[in-house]
Amino acid sequence: MAKITQHELARQLGVSRSTVAAALNPASTIKLRESTRNRILEAARRQGYRPDHFARVMRGGRSGAVGMLHFGGLLQVAAERAFHAATAVRREGYKIVSNDLSWSSESLESACTWLLDARVEGVIVAGLNLPGAEEELDRFRKANIPIVTLSGNSLPWAPHFRGDTRKAIYDLTRHLLSLGHTKFALITHQNTTGEQGTYTWASKERLLGFEAALKEAGGGIVEALSKTGQKVEGIRITVSLPHDPFDPFTPGMHGMQKVLEQKILPTAVICSNDEYAFGAMKVCREHGIHIPRDLAITGYDNTTLGRLCEVPLTTVRQPSEEMAEAAVATLLRMIEGKTVGKKERLFPCELILRESSGGPRRTGL
Repeated sequence: MAKITQHELARQLGVSRSTVAAALNPASTIKLRESTRNRILEAARRQGYRPDHFARVMRGGRSGAVGMLHFGGLLQVAAERAFHAATAVRREGYKIVSNDLSWSSESLESACTWLLDARVEGVIVAGLNLPGAEEELDRFRKANIPIVTLSGNSLPWAPHFRGDTRKAIYDLTRHLLSLGHTKFALITHQNTTGEQGTYTWASKERLLGFEAALKEAGGGIVEALSKTGQKVEGIRITVSLPHDPFDPFTPGMHGMQKVLEQKILPTAVICSNDEYAFGAMKVCREHGIHIPRDLAITGYDNTTLGRLCEVPLTTVRQPSEEMAEAAVATLLRMIEGKTVGKKERLFPCELILRESSGGPRRTGL
């Protein structure tokens, strides 16, 4: 069925196209009889008329749309930040055009092209974790389209909004130290973009927070844990980012298997996110390791499953809604041509203490 146009509506109703345009545009200053306006609106509704967005934009009008490119697939935290950002955009009267690029990184070029063609007025990039994306996203800067980044990797020219991950992992490690733990493992990920791989910002921030807490306690990161029980030490276990977008848990399983291959085992394992922690817990169950009696495990992101699993998970809550609303508010100020403040804004995170981290450890355990 052919798309109904204003010209076709005018022909069917025996009125001019300008009359149809005035009836369909609430902001029009052209005076029409109420009966004429109602007749046109009813015909448009009945035949499924939709305004031509691209034609209106090409005539010089504003699109009234904000684009969002987000990454994260099935991760709850990714869905949360996308949801809150979209909600904030709509609340301000803009349309949201969203694309989840976690399913196919090759689609970034086409997604950017579509948003440019749609003449979006601004762009939110949420959870960026794609190596080499900077060059493609630079097309928006060259087109004078404002852009902000929400969590994930930052862009050198865009305001960035994220949780203070370094401080959160520092606080989490300090909590475990206060319980009497001295032997730690940090399971985190790295991108496999080179022979040795390169840490994503999130992994780097976790590592720095972990290391700072250990150093403050008189210890540090080592290649392998020693037998000295009171010496504070931590090892880092790196895993690849999930290859299967429908399975974010396997990297945690691989990481925990690497932990169990160590000659001296840690008593506390800090996982990069809740999904990794769930994978680590599965490996512990398979090896008869009791959580938290034998091993404390923590996650990050405070997913719903963390409080519902067999051993409720100690984790970290990011203020996703607050971060998203701040990012959108800044983007809208940029769209209006206003000067914005800090390039990067950090938001404090909250420790969520549950059974998986256990209580104080007895001397000698």
